[in-house]
Amino acid sequence: TVAFTVPVAVVGPNSVTYVDGTVVQGQNYCYRLTAYNSSGESQPSNSADFLLPFIVPQSPSGLTVTP
Repeated sequence: TVAFTVPVAVVGPNSVTYVDGTVVQGQNYCYRLTAYNSSGESQPSNSADFLLPFIVPQSPSGLTVTP
């Protein structure tokens, strides 16, 4: 297991959601959050781990063959 910390984003005040548009199918991800204000930065939150599964596309439909 490789453990490292890479800042993903800084969001604005009172933010309650964030979408990471860089995720790749089949990869494991682990997120921890910190809060900050004029007094400093908090300790990191507990981690939220997940695996983004591969998504199998649906079979094509509505196809026709012309000789």
